[in-house]
Amino acid sequence: ILAAVISPDSKEILTGNEKRSADILNISSGKPILTLKGYLNQIDEKILTDPYMYWAALVNEAKLSPDGSLIAVGRTGNNAKLLDFRSGRVVKTLRGHNAMVISICFSSDGKYLATGGLDGKAIVWDTETGNMVITVSFPDEKDAIFSVDISSDNKYLVTADWGGLVVLWDIATGKQVRAISPHNRTGVYQVKLLPNNVYFISAGLDKKLKLTEIDTGEEIRTFTGHTDLVTSINLVPGGERFITSSRDGSVRIWDMASGLQVRKIYAHEGGVYNAKYDNSGKFIVSGGDDFKVKQWDAATGEMISEFKGHNGGVGDVNISPDLKHIVSGSRDGTIRIWDTGSKKELVSITFLNENDWFIRNPEGYFDASEGAFGSISFVRGTELFSIGQFFNEFFRPGLYGESLLKTGSGLRQNLLQKVKDSPPPSVEIIAPEEGTEAGDNITSVMVKVTNNGGGVKELRVMHNGKRQEVPHDDLKRMSKAGQSVMKTFDVSLVPGENDISVSAYSNGEIESEASTVKINYKGIPRISDCYVLSIGINKYDNESMNLTYARSDAEAVMKILVDGGSKLFNKIHSYTLFDRDATKAKILAVLGEISRLMKKEDVFVFFYAGHGSMSGYRFYFVTSEITGLYQEEKLKEALFVGELQERFKLLPALKQVVFVDACQSGGSVEVLAMRGGAEEKALAQLSRSSGIHVMASSEMQQQSAEIKSLDHGVFTWVLLEALKGKADGAPADSKVTVYEIKSFIDDQVPEVSYRLIRHKQFPITFSIGHDFPLVIE
Repeated sequence: ILAAVISPDSKEILTGNEKRSADILNISSGKPILTLKGYLNQIDEKILTDPYMYWAALVNEAKLSPDGSLIAVGRTGNNAKLLDFRSGRVVKTLRGHNAMVISICFSSDGKYLATGGLDGKAIVWDTETGNMVITVSFPDEKDAIFSVDISSDNKYLVTADWGGLVVLWDIATGKQVRAISPHNRTGVYQVKLLPNNVYFISAGLDKKLKLTEIDTGEEIRTFTGHTDLVTSINLVPGGERFITSSRDGSVRIWDMASGLQVRKIYAHEGGVYNAKYDNSGKFIVSGGDDFKVKQWDAATGEMISEFKGHNGGVGDVNISPDLKHIVSGSRDGTIRIWDTGSKKELVSITFLNENDWFIRNPEGYFDASEGAFGSISFVRGTELFSIGQFFNEFFRPGLYGESLLKTGSGLRQNLLQKVKDSPPPSVEIIAPEEGTEAGDNITSVMVKVTNNGGGVKELRVMHNGKRQEVPHDDLKRMSKAGQSVMKTFDVSLVPGENDISVSAYSNGEIESEASTVKINYKGIPRISDCYVLSIGINKYDNESMNLTYARSDAEAVMKILVDGGSKLFNKIHSYTLFDRDATKAKILAVLGEISRLMKKEDVFVFFYAGHGSMSGYRFYFVTSEITGLYQEEKLKEALFVGELQERFKLLPALKQVVFVDACQSGGSVEVLAMRGGAEEKALAQLSRSSGIHVMASSEMQQQSAEIKSLDHGVFTWVLLEALKGKADGAPADSKVTVYEIKSFIDDQVPEVSYRLIRHKQFPITFSIGHDFPLVIE
């Protein structure tokens, strides 16, 4: 038990424990009333009762590669991840363990990564390819691998485990070379090979720190000084000394030859979980049980900087080769990047599970995977706000890279202050009631909207995930906090289940919690028509902007949708605009014609292949008559995504999907990184505001457009493979649905692009609304 509090009436007690749960107990009887569990318990609850879990909770969290280009992370499920340090992107997910990865270590040249798990396995990975080099394990696969290390010549892997063994393995053969029990079968918590492969230093649960000769297994000496468990062992540049941290609150530097302490630093209140030197040997960085990261002058032992922000013990610390950043991992579930110059936190990353992640900066701006939107909330006192409520103002794709490059000049608001200044309204659906059986296809919806002090700027009504336009000027006239208005509007239902969702925005663009109701309409289902508008622009008025594959991309997508959808839809209405016919005026005219013909039950597919460009934070589809990509005065005549968004809202069909293969060209990496984040935000807003599915290529798609072996850009090639049936998920049913396509694109675009051009491209995908099939095999 880590914490306890008694209820105001003194009848109950609430306790928090190491299993990441809280128990409410009756004080008089001692009997449990309720156990509260969080999201993280769903991932690895089965191993929380293992006896070694207490110790496993304290070990490695994150490691920076020797050249500073990668961050290796464990504890993201039964895998490890490699992140690009500059962008924060996951470039490799290393799958091979059967339980949580708790120990990680780079080789001295960064070529390999070793991982150890609760499954008793250790794996060496090639960091370039993500392939396994060797896997080693014990027969019962029950001894947790607390620590791993790779020899300086990359010949050997050494593991330390709960069963008390230090084992040396030959990386070339995978065979066990030597097994030694340096701590009398007591669990070995840390191990470090010395550069000559003759000795290793180990720390055990017996609280001893030892030097052992490998061939004989004989103890050479015990290093005397620490009074509690040694939590980390790291070599000092030069190899003549090493540094340790301990739960006794100290960091100690040792002379290898004499075994004597060179320096002792009482570094943190409570235990110290990690301490290491930077590559130059000038600084020491440490993390501890007081939730702090500290930087020290290695020559004097004096503290230089203190970094506060973690909400749990800091289990790992790293300082970048250029000395500009510190990377820390903590039991609070976050990896944080700190700026050593300003001594401030730049950004943090949280992995919720194998697929979902959340990135935020101290002001509250955030970036997140789609799955994280349903799992993360901001807290103010006892109030919870889902991150989706702050989408318009604080969702910032590319936030990590922007924070490291310090290009986020527009990040000037503070989320909690924004909530205080402009709190979201409240919305409640009064009628109809949940589960209403409607006898008519038109139903009236009555909602109560309350101004909570931030005003009411906009009403958002969604029908089966698709935006419905409802006039709301009357709501804007509510000027007093606490004022409410009853508003009624009609919704045209479709046969079957109808999900109605209503929310409202404050003047500060903070969305209310949505109020929802399900209505069932027993009308006669109608076989849907499918409307497809496919646009491909190879030839521009400015010939220097011409592309190679855009038209063939659009033609191929149209053909496969027509062929694959012929058995699925009553009729397919196909519209194509190619090359110089693909002007802004003609695109809008076709959308107008479709809008007049389309019914709510129909399906709409929009495909665009051509140039896309950003001006400020506005994304444009560059139509054929536009003669420049980045000149603001020329882009004003292009098709602004906001204008397209409004046209999509007016289309009656509840089922809509947009595919965008828009290439960017030119510009520095920094400019492209900023453009990419802004483009992603623009397309995300297109999806969220209109209630449609959006899937798009990355901002670096110009590279994939040059891959001749595919005859298509990477994004379109993967899309075509999905529509051919490759995306038909388990269980296979011969239908390819929108969510299956999304999953296939998310998975395959990075893999295919890396295989062909050694650069991972990450698609932009957002899905709002119901799933539905597009083709039948």
